[in-house]
Amino acid sequence: MSLRVQRIVNSPYFASNFGPLEEKAIREKGWEYCCGPDRDFKANVLITNTHCTPEMLKDCWGAQLELIVHPNSGYDNFSLSFIQECPCPIVLGNAIRMLPVTEYILGSLWSAFAIKRQTVWNRDPAVSNRKLLAQSKVLIIGKGHIGKCVEQKLRDAVELIEFVDPYENSSKKLEEIELSDFDGIILAASLNSKNAHLVDKSFLDQLKKDVVLINAARGGLMDWEALVNFVVANPRAQAFLDVFENEPLELEKYSHIPNLSLTSHIAGCYDKLDQEIIRYEIQVIEDFQNLAREDFLKKYSDVILQNRIVNDFIV
Repeated sequence: MSLRVQRIVNSPYFASNFGPLEEKAIREKGWEYCCGPDRDFKANVLITNTHCTPEMLKDCWGAQLELIVHPNSGYDNFSLSFIQECPCPIVLGNAIRMLPVTEYILGSLWSAFAIKRQTVWNRDPAVSNRKLLAQSKVLIIGKGHIGKCVEQKLRDAVELIEFVDPYENSSKKLEEIELSDFDGIILAASLNSKNAHLVDKSFLDQLKKDVVLINAARGGLMDWEALVNFVVANPRAQAFLDVFENEPLELEKYSHIPNLSLTSHIAGCYDKLDQEIIRYEIQVIEDFQNLAREDFLKKYSDVILQNRIVNDFIV
C-alpha cells in the first residue's frame, strides 16, 4: 500500500536541509510526499508540529486520513475539542527529546549544588559550607516520560525523590505535600487548564529560601512575575528555566539576576535532533502500515494524544 504523507508546515527551528532530508527518507519508502497545506493532496498521514494550527489540519484532512504524527512532546496548539473531533490517532514524539531534556534537568541540578569557581583563595565557612545533593530531597511534578527518566537517573544521587502527579494513582496529590521539605523542585508536567500557573506566589511562599527550581516543561506552569520576585527576594534560591509563557523572552532584561539561569527553549535540542525526528516519523508510519490496527494502538498507547484525555481535559 502506497501512503500519501503530508507535512503541514515546517518549523523555523529545523535546519535548512531538514525538508529535503525528510522528503528523501519518505520517498525512499515508496510513499508520496507533500510539504505545505495543500488540501488537494488527500493525505493518509499528516505530520504536524507546534506551529501547526487546528485550522491548518482540518483544512487538509479528508475521509482518507488515517494517522497524524506529531513528533513533539508539547501539544498546546491542540484544544480538547479538536482532539475529540479528530478522526484518527494523533501520535506524539515524547521519546525524541526525552534524553536531552533529562540531561538539561540533571545538569541544572548538579550545577546548583556544585562548588562555584573562585578567583581568590577563600576558605571562609560561609563559602565552603554547602549542602550536599546526596542529602537533599527532590520533588518531581509530573510522572510522564521525562519525569520517570529523571527519577531513574537521579535516584542514587539524592536522599529522597517524591512525585506529584494527579493522573497517577501511585503519586501523592499536591495538597498532601509539604513543599518546605524539598531542596529541589523539578517541573516535568504537561500544561492544561487545571495546572496553569501552578507555581504561583502562594506556591513559592511555601518553599525553602534556598530551593532549586527547574522548569524545562511548559512555561505556562509558572507565574513568571511571581518567580522573578521570589528569586530576587531569596538570593540563595536558584531557578533554571528553559521555557516561558510568552516566547521569545528578552533574556537580557534579567541577566542582572545572578540566581536566575535562563535559556532559549533549547533543552530538547541536540546535534542529531533533525535526524531523530525523521527516524521517528518513519518508524511510526511503517508500524502503522505493517501492524494490525490493534497492535499499533497497543504499541503507541502511551503516546496517542486521545489517550491523554482525563475528565474532559488533556493531561
